[in-house]
Amino acid sequence: MKFKSLIIAFGVLLLGSLGAQASSSELVLRQASDYAILRQAQDERSREWVLPENIDVPTVFFPGMGCCFFTQIARYTGPEGFITPLGEHVYCTRGIHTIKNPCLIDAESDEIEHQKPIQSWLALWNPFMAFNVIWKNYYFTITSLDRLKYGVKVENVSNRESVRGHYSPFSATNFAQHRDIQNHKRKYDACTKAHPETPKILYGVSRGAATTFRACALHGHTYDDVRLVILEGCFDNVPHNLKARFPMVCAVPGLYTLCHDLLSKVTCYKKDGGSPLDDVERFPKHLPVAFIASEADRVVPSECTKDLVQALVNAGHQEVYFLRLKASSHSKYMMDNPQDAADYQHFIHALYKKYNLPYIEEYANQGQSLLESCRVLPPQA
Repeated sequence: MKFKSLIIAFGVLLLGSLGAQASSSELVLRQASDYAILRQAQDERSREWVLPENIDVPTVFFPGMGCCFFTQIARYTGPEGFITPLGEHVYCTRGIHTIKNPCLIDAESDEIEHQKPIQSWLALWNPFMAFNVIWKNYYFTITSLDRLKYGVKVENVSNRESVRGHYSPFSATNFAQHRDIQNHKRKYDACTKAHPETPKILYGVSRGAATTFRACALHGHTYDDVRLVILEGCFDNVPHNLKARFPMVCAVPGLYTLCHDLLSKVTCYKKDGGSPLDDVERFPKHLPVAFIASEADRVVPSECTKDLVQALVNAGHQEVYFLRLKASSHSKYMMDNPQDAADYQHFIHALYKKYNLPYIEEYANQGQSLLESCRVLPPQA
């Protein structure tokens, strides 16, 4: 009886994942004229932005662990969204507008797969492929549903592959080390090729924030067009993040060591692979950097960001800002709490205005006093 129930549950799970893909394949592509209208609307919206140097400055964005670049960055690009290289329209109904011109060239990290993993029932007859196919379909379906809780919509869904869902093997997780830094350099180089001799903004979230920090520190001599760095939910190093996130578990003798060892065995993380805290001295001192953390973040507790900020200031960095939100959870800084979302948006636009980058006047004016209060000054001699 238990075996029969297991078979039924298995069938429901598989049909659910197949159904989610089948529904997308039945969607009809919009006509090109529809997208011309959409782009025109985006252009009209963009007129609200002030361009101090008459340059539409691109943003190189690096997402969090296991996240799709396109569906995460949509939370920051306003309700109009953007068109992906696959021709899909991605936008967010609950996000903020802190990124005007996202660089979409060669944007996805190499561990993310958007290819729909199952094309035919025949694949399930191969016992060597069946588990892998079922797991990938399940993962693809879960990520398709997960983006909905953030209000991220994907229209004009591609039949071949889609940013609507994705697959990311846990074994490829790198925690801002060699592989992630290589991915960041590749994205930056692609953006530089498309926008030579143009100022750039670097923006990272969680794992992406730590990666962005380290990439700037290690490749600062080639990242010479960067005007501003924005880091949301950035950790200082993995050991501190583990202890801050799981204090009760790590307090048990031997459990912290076990967890740290396990992480290095099941992912690409290396204990000697470096961390943002290790690279503080290398981070360019002329480069303005803004950190955003939240007191309610349980994934990357604000103390992890605070320690990195303090180390950076102690190392002599003069242009450091630290915004501490009150009530927003990890990866939902822009939507959990209306006041936090407003503070975040206003703070970023005030930064943009200060450093001669495109900004929205209304938001920048509202964030001016907040920006000044978030400046972290070096300790008095």
